[in-house]
Amino acid sequence: MKILIIAETYPPDINGSAQFARRLAQGMLGRGHEVHVMAPMTSKGKSHTVEKDGVTEHRIRSHRAFTHPYFRLCFPWEVYSEIKRVIDEVHPDVVHSQCHYILGRLGIQEAQRRGIRLVGTNHFIPENIEPFLPFPEWFIRGYRKVSWWDLARQFRRCDVVTAPTQLAVDTMVTNGVDDNAIPVSNGIQVGDYELHPGENLKKPNRETVLFCGRLAVEKNVNELIEAYPSSRPRRMCTRKLWGRVSSSTHWFRSRTRWVWPNESISVGS
Repeated sequence: MKILIIAETYPPDINGSAQFARRLAQGMLGRGHEVHVMAPMTSKGKSHTVEKDGVTEHRIRSHRAFTHPYFRLCFPWEVYSEIKRVIDEVHPDVVHSQCHYILGRLGIQEAQRRGIRLVGTNHFIPENIEPFLPFPEWFIRGYRKVSWWDLARQFRRCDVVTAPTQLAVDTMVTNGVDDNAIPVSNGIQVGDYELHPGENLKKPNRETVLFCGRLAVEKNVNELIEAYPSSRPRRMCTRKLWGRVSSSTHWFRSRTRWVWPNESISVGS
């Protein structure tokens, strides 16, 4: 089966949606399917096609979002013909959209017009984007409402709609999306985090609090930082925050110094 995955963000981007799309592509490839991914280019230039690890990536020309460290925007009037060209060349049996913005919207509409089976997976949460919108609160509230309405409108075109968790499905329904989505895990292999047979993990001589993820405001790591001193007796403890260094990193460093002014904090990437 030929599968075309449409993703508004894809590795080397580091975020949950991008990693989901990559794991999905590799998982379907491992099951013997022919997998194509349509995603924005990561820099300036013309659209091009490249094969990576057995997956064919159709990188579509894009522009930098000036308020975000790596997110790229595709303009409809530039990419619509490119989307039609990719679908013409691939002839997919299934189009799986990971978004409802420009690439996702146009891909969904074009696939529906051609009668191609459609799957839509929602990773959208307004709070992930709002910190990067330089607009007043009244505008943000309107953006939030319109975005959920638009998501519902686009995903009604899909034959199957999924979201990573039941909570994500419930959030969609609460915000006006039809109550027909299926919770499907992001595909994390729990076994990758378990000890191998015969492997021993040496415990450190002090307690360790570890956060792995993007150092982004919406992750609310400040709550972990502020809660720990009040939740446990005062003891020797190592704090490590491992994540991609971004515009938020300075904020986290200053926050940890405020909570633990006399102790060292590691912030890595």
